[in-house]
Amino acid sequence: MRCPYLHHNHWLAHHQGHDLPRERIITPYIAPHVVTQAVKLVGLNAYDGEISEVTTPKRGKLGNVVLIDDDVPRNVVTSISATARKVNMTARVVKGIPQMELPEVYQSAMVVIDWCMRGSERMPLEAALHGVLLFTNACQSGADFSDYPLPSYAVHRSGSIEAWLEPALKLAQADYWTLMSDFAPPLRERILTHNREAMKIEARDFVDFETKRTMRIDEPDAAATFYVPLAALRSDEHPSHLPPVWNSTGTRPEQRRKL
Repeated sequence: MRCPYLHHNHWLAHHQGHDLPRERIITPYIAPHVVTQAVKLVGLNAYDGEISEVTTPKRGKLGNVVLIDDDVPRNVVTSISATARKVNMTARVVKGIPQMELPEVYQSAMVVIDWCMRGSERMPLEAALHGVLLFTNACQSGADFSDYPLPSYAVHRSGSIEAWLEPALKLAQADYWTLMSDFAPPLRERILTHNREAMKIEARDFVDFETKRTMRIDEPDAAATFYVPLAALRSDEHPSHLPPVWNSTGTRPEQRRKL
C-alpha cells in the first residue's frame, strides 16, 4: 500500500507532479514564542495581525534596513545590495545571527527579501510578524496568492531586479507606516491562522478524508473533482474576506482548484 502524499502549502500541493486537495495540506506554524516577541516588540495583535502605526514600539527603532534570506542566489543578493545602497538603505544577509537576537533585528528592519520561495520560509514570515515588508519574486510559492497574499508592488514579475526594486524600496521609505498598517496585514493574518490548533484540525481532516474517500486522488483526472474552477477564485482575495471557518481552522475550500 502506498503512503499518501502530503504537502505543506498550496503551491507545493499543485506543482510537484501532484494535484492534491486541501485535506492533503498540513501547514507548519510559527513558534508561539515568536508571536509573543512580536506582540512585545512591535505591538502585533496576535488575533488579526494588525499593528498600529501610532502606538507600535517599532517607532524609534526602525532603520533603513533590508534583510535578505541566506538562501537567495548570490547574483540576486548583489543586485539587491547595489540597489539598496543607491537609495541609501543597508542590505544585510540574515546568516549566523543567534536566534535570540533575531527579534531585535526584525524590529529595526523595513524590508525583507526572499527569492524563489519553495515553501513556507521561516525567516521572512517571522520578520513579517514584526512589521517588516516582505518582497519576493513570482517564482514557486511567491507566485501563489493563497500562500503569500502580497500587494503587486512587492512581487518582481519581469525585467531587471533593479528596475523593480528601486521604486519599491523608495515607496517603502516614503510610505512605510501606511504600507505596514494597511497593506501588510493580510499576510500577517494568514501566518497567525496557522497555529498549533489549526495544525491539529488539519491533521484530523487528513485522517478523516483518507478514511472516507473511495477513489484515488493522486491522478489529475480524479483529483479534479475536489477543486472549484479557477474563475471562482477572486484575484483580490485575502484572509480578511474569508468566512470564519478560515480564521478558526485554516481551511480554505474555495481554493481547491486545479492549476
